[in-house]
Amino acid sequence: MLGLLAWRNLWRMPRRTIIILISIIIGTWGMVFMKTLMTGLMHQMIESSIRTLTGHVQVHRTGFFNDPSIDYTMDSVRDITRKLQGLPENVYWTQRVRVPGVVSNARNSAGIVIVGIVPEDEARVSFIGSAVAEGQYLTNEDEYGILIGESLARKFETEPGKKLVLTSQDREGRIASGGFRITGIFRAETDETEEHFAFILLPSAQRMLKMGDAVSELCFMAPNMDQVPPLRQWLQSRIGNDTYEVMSWKELLPLITSTLEIWDGFIYIWYAILFVAMAFGLVNTMLIAVYERFRELGVLRAIGMKSRWIITQITIEAVWLLIIGIVLGDLLTLAAVQWLVHAGGINLSAYAASAEQLGFPKIIFPVFKVTELIVPNALVLFLGIVVNLYPAFKAGGIAPVQAMTHN
Repeated sequence: MLGLLAWRNLWRMPRRTIIILISIIIGTWGMVFMKTLMTGLMHQMIESSIRTLTGHVQVHRTGFFNDPSIDYTMDSVRDITRKLQGLPENVYWTQRVRVPGVVSNARNSAGIVIVGIVPEDEARVSFIGSAVAEGQYLTNEDEYGILIGESLARKFETEPGKKLVLTSQDREGRIASGGFRITGIFRAETDETEEHFAFILLPSAQRMLKMGDAVSELCFMAPNMDQVPPLRQWLQSRIGNDTYEVMSWKELLPLITSTLEIWDGFIYIWYAILFVAMAFGLVNTMLIAVYERFRELGVLRAIGMKSRWIITQITIEAVWLLIIGIVLGDLLTLAAVQWLVHAGGINLSAYAASAEQLGFPKIIFPVFKVTELIVPNALVLFLGIVVNLYPAFKAGGIAPVQAMTHN
């Protein structure tokens, strides 16, 4: 009965009720929309980093992670691959040579990372298989073919069919170089990636660097994130020892992992700021509502309504308002996310340089997940009830005599 009475009381003054609802809707929208934006941003940063040669899990010689040079290569690849028997079929993997080097043509030179790949395997675990924007992807017959990024091609004023020279240190400590012809030009999420990597065939890299059949790393891609911990544990039990280390993407990307932790903390600060602003509006409006009904509440007290019933009724009114505001705020967020996705996301191309320094993608797409509504919605509901206790107790403490003389 108190619930029905509270509902009817809300709509006796619809303008006041709508004002309170608007403040709750905006507050809820601000919390949830920021969460969807950050979820989308973090998801894209992680996916982009994993697809940019990191993979879900890597195996390499101990020390390679801190010093990715040719001095830390894996010699016994055949022994290692034999240990991979029993690897789930839906886990893809590849082997690579990855060494620092220099790329040059007649007019330009730049420092890059030379990546020797197996084209078919590499296409399953990284972005490069579907990133060629001009020319074509490497095949096993492209012994002297090379893929470079669009930014590097623009900087070198070159194109497919033109020649480039790669230079690096071979395994014997001597300068090694080789001429390659541009097979294709790839496009990546960031200009840094396009300028930082050049891809050639694995046998070509091994021959140029006199590595035999040694490689720098093995990269594994699980079907989804949930499979990463068991995959890492399985590889650790088969391969991990003092010579080889097995690392998951969280260990390989410490900056991304730290950023995730910082953003997780930041979102709660954002929740607090929005809630404080919303709470002031809620308490002030509820107090005004209580004073507008001063005489009515006094009469209820005079005819025997207990103080706790009045407190309960005011609290139920607040709960009705909070529930309606939260639902409408969530729906408004869903509509905003859908609109942004169909509109092509939030384009940061105009701030590409700053975005790249922060590791942000050029275009951000918010991600709406129902499970991520739980925390902000619960916070708004719980804290909304708590701050409403002040006007509720104020109403419950009204003396009948005081109410009769109130103007």
